[in-house]
Amino acid sequence: PPTTLAQSYYQYAENQLIEGAQQHPWFSDIYYTIGRTYQAEADSTSTADRDLLRAQAIVYYRAAVTIRPSNSLATNQLGFVLLQLDRPKEAQVSLVASVDSRLEIPALQNLVEASRRLGDQAMQQWAMNAISQLQRQIPPALPNSPEILEVDNNTFRSTTPVVPTSGSPAPLTANSANSGANS
Repeated sequence: PPTTLAQSYYQYAENQLIEGAQQHPWFSDIYYTIGRTYQAEADSTSTADRDLLRAQAIVYYRAAVTIRPSNSLATNQLGFVLLQLDRPKEAQVSLVASVDSRLEIPALQNLVEASRRLGDQAMQQWAMNAISQLQRQIPPALPNSPEILEVDNNTFRSTTPVVPTSGSPAPLTANSANSGANS
């Protein structure tokens, strides 16, 4: 069947990506970024191509996670795309890995949804409690915006250090270094 062939192809592609990365951890970030690109394209395209693009994103996310399992961004996005494809059990596994790696609200929210779809009330409740706890830890917001002070050109010039425009700076001597330290 075509689905089995596609699954085999995606598994082959994932294995090739992992092999080509030669376990360099930065490939995890590169593959994550490529996966995000496919995902963004899927989110902005017609329905016919959407699932194909999401499947391609999954290949890159899985490769990213295999290379660096602690890549919480990749595990979260993998779980999110799996949810979009209505594969909540696989999504939940990925999202638990994301939360284990780094406790963040987006991954927890996705875990709540995967657990809800699976009827896993214990995991859903745990994730909701973790979200509440994280939200209580968020520091209060800073003032809306910093004060901006407009300064005229003459004042600006008088307070700006002079930078030599030609030649090289005078060499640093023992006397000049010591005199600067005491001022």
